[in-house]
This record gives sequence, structure tokens and C-alpha cells, in this order.
Amino acid sequence: MKNHSYEFRELEHKISQAHLHCEKSIQESSIEFYSGNFSINYEALYTNIYDCLKILKSCKSHGLKSLSDLGSGLSPLKMASILFMNGVEVFPIEAIKERALAGEKLCKELGLDNINYFVADLETQPIPPTCAYFFYLPYNKLIRKIIFQVLQRKNTHIYIIESHGDFIENLEFDFGNYLDLIEKIELSGTRHNQYINHYQTKNEEHYQRTISSLLKMDSFSAQDIPLSTLLQVSEITSMQLLIEENTKIWLADACDYSLRTKANMIDFKTPPRSIYVSQVLGAKHFEGNILHYIIARQNLFQNTHGQIRKIYIEPSLQIEYADGNLYTV
Repeated sequence: MKNHSYEFRELEHKISQAHLHCEKSIQESSIEFYSGNFSINYEALYTNIYDCLKILKSCKSHGLKSLSDLGSGLSPLKMASILFMNGVEVFPIEAIKERALAGEKLCKELGLDNINYFVADLETQPIPPTCAYFFYLPYNKLIRKIIFQVLQRKNTHIYIIESHGDFIENLEFDFGNYLDLIEKIELSGTRHNQYINHYQTKNEEHYQRTISSLLKMDSFSAQDIPLSTLLQVSEITSMQLLIEENTKIWLADACDYSLRTKANMIDFKTPPRSIYVSQVLGAKHFEGNILHYIIARQNLFQNTHGQIRKIYIEPSLQIEYADGNLYTV
């Protein structure tokens, strides 16, 4: 490949200046999107041109003709694909309108015509059907949903640069059974992990059969099914995880949690509790009176005792409120 070092530096400078101008125009402060008062510098928010080209080169070598840049911002990846490495069409997808518009404006200034960025809320909108997807984002509930969509497509590729130090670890825990690690590409920039991890989805039919069969069940045991699959299915179906504690069993939402692999523990948001992985007995779909309390807890309902914390189902149905007391239903 021709030496473009000077052009790379010039492009990096132009993007970084556009980034500074753009961030000042964003009114809403969001820690989730690093905007407003939570804005961070260009080097932390974006992947450099050299590493963008490494991703594009890998796409070309694997015959991947399209790539979604999720949380793209101004998308250096898009600009690099047109200016330095044709053959891979990059789709920039960004939640913040100001960043998408700034990306389009810079493309025009660079002489790149008819470049469209996509402003999308991926919480409610489906991801586009591309050959590959690039993630340089924190791992959270939304990312799980996106990856679950990706897994339902044949021969799909995922490129990941670690952002907070736990994306790859959580991804492999949640979805490792359904992904093959194809290669590790060394980064030129400094990150938590000095490699781009490149995955490919495994046999789609096997995965869909597994999930489809689980969704038809009213309950299932963690003894037969990996915890990672239990967590995925619980999120999709609003089932509850059954947690054993001493002689009692209580319920936890699996739609928002974090995993501490080294400690072998799971931290739940609802209720805000930490447990050992071994305490998960299985998952179950509830109706009637129990479902009423599950919904009330999810919607932060509170009475004179405060909000609902734990819902015990064994040895009897009991509700623990924020005041710390148990009430038999």
C-alpha cells in the first residue's frame, strides 16, 4: 500500500478539529454518549486512521464488502475507506445528530460527495444488514441486544476494539458459544487491549434452534443450559432468574447486569444485588400475582415501605421493600 503518512496526519488533524467544534454544539450532556459536560478528547473517542485501515484491510481479505460503524461519531472509518482503501462500503450509524451532521459536513469539505450518515436510536431501530460490524463502545444492555441480532445472520463478522476493559470478556461470556475468534490484529493506538478482535458467527441454524426451543419453555434449569444462554433468553422474554440464597429463592431481572469473571459473580441492577454465578438455579416465566410485583419493581413503584427490592418465591411468596422488612403476600 502506498505510503500516505502525511495524508493520514492531515486527515486526523481535520477530524480532531471538527470534533472539537462539534462537541461544543451539543447541548445535551450524556455520560452514556460522552457528550456535553461529559465530552472526552478526540484520541479517546475515535479510532486512528492507521487502525481504521487495518480493519478495512481485514474486511477486504475476507471478502466483506460492507461494514456498519456503530456509534460512529464523525466516522474516520468512513473517510479512510473512501480516501485510502476502496472496496468496503462503510455505513456510519450515530445516535447524536450533531455528530452525524459534522461528519457529513467534513466529508463535503474533503471533496467527498453524496455521503450519508445514519442517525439512529439502536434501542428501538434494527441494525442494518451488513457483512460486518465494528464496535468501539462500552459493553451494556443495548450492545447485548445488537449482538443478539447479529448472531441471527449467517457468516457475519464482528470487529471489536476494547473501550473500557470489559467488552471482550463480557462478550465471550455471553456469546462465546456462538462466535469464532478469527484473528487478533495489533493496534497502533493505545487501548485497554492492544488488539482488534475479529469474530465470525458460528452455525446460525444451531443457534436459532437452541433459542427457539428455550423460548417455548415455561422454565428451564441452569444445570442443562449455559448461564450465558439463560441470561440472553431472560432478557428477550422478560423471564426471571431464580437465585438461591440459604434456604430461600428470590427473583432477579436479567435485562441489566454486569459480570465479574475473576470473582465469578454477577451484579444485578434489579434488584441491586451481587451474587455468585453458582447461585443461579435457572429461569422461569411468571404470570398472575408474581408478575404484578415484577412489573411494579421494574417500574420503581413504591408504597409507604419504599420500593420493592427482592421478590421471594420460596418457601413462600414474600416481598422485601427498601425499609429492609419482609412482607408475606
